[in-house]
Amino acid sequence: MKFPNIAISFAVLSELRDFGCVSALAIFAPSDGPVYSLGISPTTVSAGTGNIYFQLSAPDTYQWAALGIGRTMAGAYMYIMYSDGKGNVTISARAGGQGHVEPKVTGGPGSQVQLLAGSGVAGGVMTANILCTKCPLPSTTSPALPWIAAWHLGSSIDSTSTSYTINQHDDSSYRQFTYDLTTAVIGSDGNPFLSNGTTTPMSGSGSEEHGISASTLNAYSVAHGTIMSVKLAVSKDYLFKNHGKTHTSSGLALFVLLIIQAIMGLIHHLGYRKQHVRGFLGYVHIWYGRSLLILGIICGGLGLQLARNAKGGEIVYGLLAGLVPMSYFTILVLKTKGKFVDNKAIKGGSGEEGRNIGERIPMKGRIPATIKHSSERVPATIRL
Repeated sequence: MKFPNIAISFAVLSELRDFGCVSALAIFAPSDGPVYSLGISPTTVSAGTGNIYFQLSAPDTYQWAALGIGRTMAGAYMYIMYSDGKGNVTISARAGGQGHVEPKVTGGPGSQVQLLAGSGVAGGVMTANILCTKCPLPSTTSPALPWIAAWHLGSSIDSTSTSYTINQHDDSSYRQFTYDLTTAVIGSDGNPFLSNGTTTPMSGSGSEEHGISASTLNAYSVAHGTIMSVKLAVSKDYLFKNHGKTHTSSGLALFVLLIIQAIMGLIHHLGYRKQHVRGFLGYVHIWYGRSLLILGIICGGLGLQLARNAKGGEIVYGLLAGLVPMSYFTILVLKTKGKFVDNKAIKGGSGEEGRNIGERIPMKGRIPATIKHSSERVPATIRL
């Protein structure tokens, strides 16, 4: 775990320790990313809608950090935090739209958010304590509600505009995870991130394989174990993000099959150089490669499905995916047909190749010819 993230984890736990009693908070802290905390008021749980509170904390070396409600960017509501250049932070509520594109400010119920006390930039850490009054949660009692998180390193944005154009995150700077909302219920409908000593004792809160939980024990005494648990649980997800997905598994299998294809091609080439004849392995190499072409097209389509890409992108890919193999096999058929015609011509004795195999070409009449030899013209006739 990087040092800034350790510092943030200690800071969050230290703040929780300062509570006489503290609210239950679900906490998600990837080893190389920000810290995300979530709390839901009891009235929201019972009504199925209402106020929810979440906190984003990240080193000020991060350009922005974001938390989103949903399994993927497509259709998700996202909340992006960045510095406003005045010692505070800007929180921008945006919709994920069609997928892996920059989210845009579009309004709607999920955009009704406000910064709470305790937000700002201090001690090298950006913090946003957020109240969302109408966040579109599919459930307020789910033990595994899907969320997404992302962040980006870089110089501070220093803008108060909620529609500021942000840079795209890196491939390793996002996560898909779940919160256990049953253990994220706070004691009362109020800011759970302030040390006011008025909230109820804290119970554990969990998430998917890379979530962590806080407890009623002294925060300092559990800080080390908490951080190491996060590190251990996140490392697998960091290395194998989206593991087990059909696209990921088939892509890995396809990569191994391509290595085998290259080895077969090399062996076939070496054998052909010696014998100048295409052997059995050569035909296997050809049809094996054609099969991999089809599998690659299918794998690409699965990738679009996993990314929840735009419908237009899927249509374009489908057209290209159909056009490429059709063109390939059309050329293959025409080439094969051309070889068949050539072979038939050879056997029938026509064409240049027919003459080379000694077939008699019927000709009538006389062919006058003169042959130059020793500067003399010698008339000659040939009767066929």
